[in-house]
Formats: sequence, C-alpha cells, structure tokens
Amino acid sequence: MNIPLLNLLGDTVLLRRQRRLRFYLIATYSVIWLFSISALIYTYRTNLFISTLYKRDIAKMNHEISLLQPKLLVIEQLYHQRRSNLDKISLYQQNAARPSAWAQKLQAISQLIPLNMRLAEISLASPTSAGKKQAGASAPRLKMSGLSLIDPKQQDLNFINILKKDLETDSAFISEFNRIEIMQNKIEIKDGQPRMTFVMAAY
Repeated sequence: MNIPLLNLLGDTVLLRRQRRLRFYLIATYSVIWLFSISALIYTYRTNLFISTLYKRDIAKMNHEISLLQPKLLVIEQLYHQRRSNLDKISLYQQNAARPSAWAQKLQAISQLIPLNMRLAEISLASPTSAGKKQAGASAPRLKMSGLSLIDPKQQDLNFINILKKDLETDSAFISEFNRIEIMQNKIEIKDGQPRMTFVMAAY
C-alpha cells in the first residue's frame, strides 16, 4: 500500500531558491557587463592618450622641419653653385691656355718627330670654342699638320703611325688628352720630289 507524500512546506522553499538563483545570475551578468564596459572605456582612453602623444610628436617634428626648410634651401643652392663652379673650374683656370702647360707637350713633339719630317702648323682650340662644340661633334683640342720627304729607297712608309704611337705613349704629351687620330694622310709629288702630307689631331 503506497502512502502519498504530503508537502507540508508548500512551494515557499522552491520559490525562494529560484529567486536566489535568479539574483545570482543577474548579479553575475551585471558584473560581466560592467567589466566589459570598463575595459572598453579603458582601451579607448589608452588609445586616445597614445594618439595624443603621437600627434604632439608629429606636430613637433613638423615645426622643426619648417624651421629647417630655409637652411636646407640655402644648402641646396650652395651645392648646385659648387657643382656649377666645379664644372667650369677648368675654364676659369684656363690651364690649357698657360704657356707652361704646353711647353712640355711641344718639347715632347720636338723630341719624337723624325728627322725627315717637318711641321707646318700647330693650332690649339680655345676653351670657349671647345665648350661650344661639346654638345655636337667633338672638336680636336690640338691639331698639327706637316710633311715628310719620301726617300725612294725607303720601303717602310709607316712613320706617321709610329709618330702617333710614340705620342700616345709619351706621358708628358698625352696628359689632358683622350686620344690621337690621323685626320689626313696622302702622298703627293712637288718639284719632282715625292712627299707625304698629314694632319694629326689630339682630342
């Protein structure tokens, strides 16, 4: 025989436990929500503080750059003036027009030229004319023309190339020059005597 259980306390204890559990859940959710809000506010304020520092440093750098700009412009102008002066220093000094600069070259020519050869003309281009022709075809800085009597018994007529090679290997003459070229070389007969005329140029 089953005896039915009687709930003498009723639903009072159960309701009290439910209220207590509901209170704990609401309190827990409230604490979590307040903590999340506080973390967001703290992160925002931290980022705002860091961005303020960056903005202050950037403003300081921009101010320093604005103060340095006039100095940088002066330095840039002086640099371009120095480059321009270095490009024109050879023209200002006119080393090529000094007699002492060409004395060694003329002495080298006189020592290397063969005995049967005579120079008719030696011409030198001025620095101004050389500078005007620099943009176009290169002009020779030194040009010399001459002639050489030819001995009919002489088999080797290569003395013009020999003179060119000697001038190229002579340090006193080849300085300030890049190359030497034979512009003209021909054999002609005058007064029954064969002779070779030539034009040689140094660039």
